[in-house]
Amino acid sequence: MPNEPTVEKLEQRAKNVLLFQLSRSMKTRYQLSQILKKREIPEEVAEAVLDRFTEAQLIDDAAFARAF
Repeated sequence: MPNEPTVEKLEQRAKNVLLFQLSRSMKTRYQLSQILKKREIPEEVAEAVLDRFTEAQLIDDAAFARAF
């Protein structure tokens, strides 16, 4: 359908949401996945973006646990 966002647009939106959230405070992968779910990012898009952020060490659950 013409009004549905493309996968690329959804990925960019997910990246923007994650960058904004991580700029505010450290969060776990689970917390970020829940935020993306609330923002209606499809699970397959969210998982792919979360994987990329984890690989880039922007999301680090072990560091989060050590900090708190």
